[in-house]
Amino acid sequence: MNRVFLSKLAVLFAAVALLAASCGSDASSAAVAEGAIEGQLTIIDAWARQPVAGQTTAAVYAVVSNSTDTDRQIVAVTTPLTDRAELHETVIDENGVASMEQRNDGFLVSSGETMVFEPGGAHVMLRDIEPDAFGDTVDVVFEFDDGETLAATAEVRSGLADNAMDAMDHDAMDDDTNHNDHENATGHDDHDDDDHDDGETLDIDVALLHHVDEELAAGNLDVDAQRLIVADYITEIEALEPADDSQIAELLTLLGDLDAALEQADLTTASELATAAHELAHGLVPHS
Repeated sequence: MNRVFLSKLAVLFAAVALLAASCGSDASSAAVAEGAIEGQLTIIDAWARQPVAGQTTAAVYAVVSNSTDTDRQIVAVTTPLTDRAELHETVIDENGVASMEQRNDGFLVSSGETMVFEPGGAHVMLRDIEPDAFGDTVDVVFEFDDGETLAATAEVRSGLADNAMDAMDHDAMDDDTNHNDHENATGHDDHDDDDHDDGETLDIDVALLHHVDEELAAGNLDVDAQRLIVADYITEIEALEPADDSQIAELLTLLGDLDAALEQADLTTASELATAAHELAHGLVPHS
C-alpha cells in the first residue's frame, strides 16, 4: 500500500473532522453560501448517507442559508421515510468525550449567515427506517419557528469512505513509490511478513481501519463516518462466511463490538476495540 496515498487519505479525513469540530451549532458563523437566493431561505447541497445493510438509522446533511433580514430558527425536520426525524449535533464534553445529542430547540440561522449540517457536527438523524426505503434521493422538509417550511431533495451517497477515495489524486498514488517506515498514533510499526498467520489470510484493504484506529487513539470521535467505515468492513467480511472458530470470525466480532461502542459514543472502549481489530486484521492480511 502506497504510504503517500495513506497519508493523503488520513489528511483528508482529518480535515473533515476539524471542519466539523469548528462549526458551532448555534453560532451559524459561515456567510451566506454560494447558490443562496437573495432575500430568501435556501437549502443547497442536501445529501443523505446510504444506510449499510441491516441498519435502521441514517443521517441527512445540508447547507441552509438565510439571506432574509431576520434570524430564523430551524425547529424540526420531517420526511416520508419515518416519523422519527430528529435534529442532532455531535458535542465534546470537558473530558474530550464526544457524543450525539438531540436538539429539541433546533438550530439558529442568523440573518445573512449559513447553518451547515455535516458529518461530525449538526445533522438530521432518521430513525426506524425500513432497510429498503432508500432510493436515489430522500425528500426532507425543514420547519422554522414562524411556521414556514422548506423542502429539499437529498441525494443519497455511498458515504465518506467512497467519496474520499474518489477525491484522491490517483496519478500521485501510482507514480510515488516512497515507502518510508512509519509509526502511527497507536504505536504500531510496519508489519513484516513474519507477523502474519500463514494458516489463515484475509483479502481486504486495512487502510481505513488503520485510519479509524489512529483517529480514536488521538481522541477524535466521528460517530457517523467511523460507523460507516466499520459497517463496510463487517459487510465485506460477513460475505466470506468465516468459520465460527476462525480468526476472521474473531475479527468480525471485534468489529461488531466496535460498532456498538461507536453508537454509544464510548471513546475509550471504541479506541481499545479499534486497536485490537486493526492488529488482528494486519495479522490476517498479507503484506498489509
